[in-house]
Amino acid sequence: MKRFGPGAEISSRIHEELFSDLKAPVQRVASKNGVIPFASVLEKAFMWSQDEIEAAINKTLNGKGRH
Repeated sequence: MKRFGPGAEISSRIHEELFSDLKAPVQRVASKNGVIPFASVLEKAFMWSQDEIEAAINKTLNGKGRH
């Protein structure tokens, strides 16, 4: 679940004002649910990896993010 954050507002505005120009739905990238751990090894597991971010970008660019 992706909660709150400025991405929600940006996504909403894009959908309201540019919906007919979109080739795919807006995809939000959000932090994982939970408190960011203090221990560096746990923080690394909590944060999105470069591979996960690239997969989300490719999913959107390839049109596989459609509902």
